[in-house]
Order: sequence, then C-alpha cells, then structure tokens
Amino acid sequence: MHLALLICTLAASPLAAAITFTDQALPAGVGVVGEANGAAFGDYDGDGRPDLLVSRLGHDEEPLLFRNRGDGTFAGRSALLSDAAGPALGAAWVDIDADGDQDLYLIRFRDPHLIFRNEGGRFTRIEKPRALADHQASTSVAFGDFDGDGELDLFATHRAAQANQFYSHVHGQGFADHSELLSSLRSGQDSFSATPFDSDGDGDLDLYVANLRYPNLFYRNQGHGTFRQEALSAGLGRTGASLAGLPADFDNDGDLDLYLLSGAGERTTLYRNEGQGTFADWTGESGAGFSGVSSGGGWADFDNDGDLDLLVSSLGRPAVYENLGEGRFTLSRALPAGAAWNTAGATLADYDLDGDVDAFMAGVDQAGVLLRNDSQDQGNWLAIQLRAAGRSALGARVTVHTAAGRQLREYTTASLLGSQHGELLHFGLGAQTVATAVQVRWPGGNRTVLAQVRGGQVLVVDEMLPDGNLALRRVVQPDLAPRWTALAPEVEVENRGQQRRAGLLRAELRFGQEVVYAEEVPVPALDPGERRVLRLPGWQPSWSGTHCFAFSLEGGDEVAEDDAWGRCHHLYPFEEVAAELGADDAGKG
Repeated sequence: MHLALLICTLAASPLAAAITFTDQALPAGVGVVGEANGAAFGDYDGDGRPDLLVSRLGHDEEPLLFRNRGDGTFAGRSALLSDAAGPALGAAWVDIDADGDQDLYLIRFRDPHLIFRNEGGRFTRIEKPRALADHQASTSVAFGDFDGDGELDLFATHRAAQANQFYSHVHGQGFADHSELLSSLRSGQDSFSATPFDSDGDGDLDLYVANLRYPNLFYRNQGHGTFRQEALSAGLGRTGASLAGLPADFDNDGDLDLYLLSGAGERTTLYRNEGQGTFADWTGESGAGFSGVSSGGGWADFDNDGDLDLLVSSLGRPAVYENLGEGRFTLSRALPAGAAWNTAGATLADYDLDGDVDAFMAGVDQAGVLLRNDSQDQGNWLAIQLRAAGRSALGARVTVHTAAGRQLREYTTASLLGSQHGELLHFGLGAQTVATAVQVRWPGGNRTVLAQVRGGQVLVVDEMLPDGNLALRRVVQPDLAPRWTALAPEVEVENRGQQRRAGLLRAELRFGQEVVYAEEVPVPALDPGERRVLRLPGWQPSWSGTHCFAFSLEGGDEVAEDDAWGRCHHLYPFEEVAAELGADDAGKG
C-alpha cells in the first residue's frame, strides 16, 4: 500500500557547528515497527511540549499517539483515539473549532476522513458535513483562511481520477463545498499534495499542487478565495513524479522559495523565488538536488547559524543539506552511521526543548527514527508561538531582524506525505543574542512589532487588536456564480477593533471602463466583535461581458488590508428554450 502511494540576504554566521543527529527512537519509547506513512508533532495537551502522532497504513494498524513526558521520553496514549478504527494515511493538528487547542484531522485513503475534537486533552470523534466523506483516494489536506473571512477553510487532494476539493467554514456555521464553483481547483490529476504559502507576499495564501506524472499546478489567490492557475507562467509547471512542495526562504531575501520532493528516483527541484510572480530552477547552483526516492522532508535551521537547512526523508538513505549561505548547500554527515533506513514522512520540532530542532521520520516496516539534534557549538535561537485574536493565526508571517540581517517564517498547516511539523516558528540567531525587531503580519493585515527581544526563549506573541478596524468580512452577493438576474449586493461588515465604530460602505460596478453602478450606505456603529449584513440598492445587468464589482469601507480605519474587496464575473443572458424546441422530455431513463 505504501509503495503504491509513493511510487505508482543574511550571510552565513561565523559559527561553524557541525550538524549532528543521534537516533533516540527506542530509548524515547517511539521506536514502533509497522507500515507507517507519516507523523505529526503537535501539543495536544497544552503543556508546551510537542507530542507525536504516527499514521500507519498496514492492515489493522491504527494511528499511534505519544505524549511527551518532558524528560526526553514519550508515553503511549493511543487509547485516546479508540474511535480511529483502521489505517490512516496522514494527520494534521489544527484548531478546527477555534477554542484554542489542537484538534486532530485524520486522512484516510479508502475511507472517510475523521475529525477528533480536543476536549482538555481527550478526544471526541465528531460528525462532519457529509461532503467530506464522499471522496476517496485522499492524499493530503491544507488548512487556511483562503477567503479572508476569519473562518477556517480546507483544500483536499485526491488520486485515482478523484477531483480535488475546496471547502469553506469546515466546522462553522455556513459550511459550503465550493469545489464546483471554483472549478479550476478540482483540476489536479493524481494529486499527491497541496501546499499553502503566500508566494507573492500579498497577504493571502496561494496553493501549490504536486501531481504524479501530470503537470503540477500553482493557484495564485486573487483575494477573498478566488484563484488563478499560473503554474506555467510562474515557472512551476513541471511534469514528473512530483510528491510535495516545501516552502521556505532559504536565501533570506524576504520571500518564500519552494523545494519539490520527487519519487521514482527523479531528482528533487529547488525553485528560487525571483519576485514578480516567478520562480527559477536553482537546483544545480544550490547543490541540494536529491536523486533518491524522497518520501518526506522539511526546512529548519538545525545548527542555529541564521539560515535554513534541509532534511529529506527517503525509501533509502535520507539526506541533510547544510546551508552555507548565498544560496549554496553541502551534503552533511549529520545522520547516524550504520543505521538501516527505509523512512517515509518526516516531522520537525524541538521535542526536548533544548533550543534546536529535532526530527522524527516514520519507519516503513522498521522502527521509526527519532533524530535528536546533538549539534555542538550552535548559535543562539528564538522560537515564536502565535496566538491570534478571535481567529486562526494560519497565514501569519513573522520576520525577525538582528544585526546580521533578517529571516522570514510563515505559519501554515498542511499534511504533506502524511506529515506535519510542530507549530512553533524557530529562528537561529547565530552569534546574535538579541533580535532587534520581531514583526508579525497577522491574517487580515493587522501588525505587531516587538523591539529588543532576547534569544534563548519561546516567545508567545498575542495579537493586539487596534482601536478601530471595520472589516469587509465577506460579500454575500454577488456570490461565486452570479446570474443574469437582478442583484441586490449584500456585504457583511465586522468590527475587528477594540472600540465601537461606524463608517461608510461604498459599492462600484464597472463594465469595461464605464462605471455602471455606484452606491453607498452607512455602516451603523458596531460594538467590538459585532457583525452586520448590509444591503445596497439593486442592480439589473444590461450588457453581456465582464463586470467587475468593488466594495470599500471608510471610517477612520487603522488596518487598510481588510477594507477593500474586488472580483470580476462574466455575465451573459441565457434563455430557456427547451420546451419551445421540444427538447425538454428526458425520456424513460
């Protein structure tokens, strides 16, 4: 089963630590044997220590849950998931119900997905919308607020000629399957994974879909959850044995690059973000091309020298590439000598809380491998935990500045090749002991800036809401598929600030260069957290073609990013003539 799935400008720090890992799986109590496919670190009990979930695909093999004891060992807690009968391909820790703890989403290849709600460190299997259970051959899930309305959305990929799926409000009021309306998102063929990342830094999450033996797809988010497929123009439309994309700012230039894992012995690809929406193949120049059967991986600054290194798991010997700076890598001798390797998905986190990033690789018919980072003479470090106000922090960006330069991390959640990394954002500081500034750009555009932050700590950053922030939460009408009928625009406005606020809502509709509709309505004074749907005067289409709708808010706002909305639709009149032509009789079946 497992083989069928996988094969069918910050200068380098003067510190020169050699990356070194030792396998602690057996003494730590996670050296289980089975047909594991992936793993996910996540703090399910809220004690600040990364726990571990291992997904297995073998017959009658169920997922395994391990609680981190805090002394370098783990205790088995799989009984908490007694309702998770049968194998699971992968898992994702994500706060689905927005109550502040990590719930569990299990991906199953042949059976319906499962959702477990975290209730104080115990799990209850919950009912989910039926649509989530109807599509088989699932391979990955990606979570995020793709449409900017403050609610969690879900994109799921599939194999075996099953279309990919996009859902909004996964566990909230207004759940909807938008897969048919956003039809381009369904177009992946034999999709192995979907990676959410903000490729262009515009504040919304794009999607990269890796397809096996079909062209890969890159969906650029046009804002508010509509996408344009731009893989070829972006330089990401490769065709091959593609498995998963791993985003990271490996060259510390302030944008996210992408590393593509490949199967069937094909070489992996490192794409460098060139800005202006394009990527360039940097594999040859980087020295980070891996030619084995890659089966997982992740980026982390393993030696804390201020730049990101790379781990590639494999159905063969894995590899660790040490970042030398200036976009160059060298193959490290970090892995234990003499070990037997046949590993699948990988997950990264500082499980022993000693300030460096460790790794767990799921074992295929062998014990899993827990790589404890024992590198000597490392640099300083800083880890950041994000807590957004009233919504998920998924999509937030953190930039850390030191006297040596800047580093970027993005907080996202996806299960890639069955695996997901821990939630803390880790930064190596090299020889620096203090970050001169920590900047957070939250989903929706609010910002937090902290000065003179000392290293050597896990810093919890809470989003502080501005005094005034009226936001365009969502547009009810026009919806994703407006028709040739009279339309009364409806917009939901939310007060995301700390003070009572009133404002003005403007609407404009353009046909070509001509403004064919312009209206405004007052936004009544809203209390903090209050939402209100406002209705504008109606409009009737008169011309066939492209119509562009735009809405904007005015009212002394402190966050401009959530004050505007725009979308273009093609409107054409269609007339029902089936009865007139005698073509309305469907026959007997």
